Amino acid sequence: MSGSEAGPRADERRELARRQLEAACQELRSSEGWQRFAKARALLRGYSLKNTLLILAQRPEATTVASYRRWVELGRQVSRGERALRIWAPSMRRETDEATGEERPAVRAWVLVPVFDISQTEGPPIPEPPPLEPLAGDSHAHLLPALEDQARRAGYRVERRAEMPSGAQGLVDHRSRVIGLSSTLEPNGEVAVLVHELAHVHGARYREFGRAGAEVVAETAAYVALSATRLDTGAQAVPYVAGWAEAAPKDLSAYAGAVLRIAAELEAALGIAHTLEHRLGIEVDRAVPARAAAAPERSVAASRGR
Repeated sequence: MSGSEAGPRADERRELARRQLEAACQELRSSEGWQRFAKARALLRGYSLKNTLLILAQRPEATTVASYRRWVELGRQVSRGERALRIWAPSMRRETDEATGEERPAVRAWVLVPVFDISQTEGPPIPEPPPLEPLAGDSHAHLLPALEDQARRAGYRVERRAEMPSGAQGLVDHRSRVIGLSSTLEPNGEVAVLVHELAHVHGARYREFGRAGAEVVAETAAYVALSATRLDTGAQAVPYVAGWAEAAPKDLSAYAGAVLRIAAELEAALGIAHTLEHRLGIEVDRAVPARAAAAPERSVAASRGR
């Protein structure tokens, strides 16, 4: 491709990405669109808000996205004829620090790069994820110490209470810096409620979002974080969020950035790894080097190196 062709084509891609992002933001205005965003973010961990929405706009059923080269490293090949999705990534360059004289990487520009969903690839069977665990039981009790430690580091103490106001299962008192949990909860229920209350600690505050908006942000962030632990909160999270969304004072799209930021804090407490090897259950020693694998420009060539 000549340089004269590259410029207009890049401009077309940027304009398409802008329109896709705008459409995805419009989708967030509805309760149904918000639920699709929450489920997508639960699967597409580690991506920015813009890239999550771009992936969702281009392939709503996407679950695990990586570059062509990365899939080859993981022992998989992009299927013949598949068209790449486009997301934003930094184009880096080396710059010299005037004070120290040392070279350091710096972002030169943001460019659209090709990636593919796992459904567009072929390779060894992917291990089935472990089954979802119900809120009843103690399968996730081992997560409680780390969550309580995060509360302590934020300056809050966790208390189990026999009596809670209005039948609540959890609460946060920011003045006394206490997180209260109902003593009737089983350990798995404690995990779910404590993660929700920690979301309030990390920024889902009533004064910023209003009560309804804060509850939407907190429960969505909790749902996103807990999805990776295989604790089944969907049955309560979806109607909970839908109920509060009707009364939220702002457009739901205004809350998406806060959800991603708070979910990342919660995932850190839960020890959730974002590596593809961990998420796919792929052993590291099964990966193969990608010496000459280059990302295809439009779709995977028919020859594909065969």
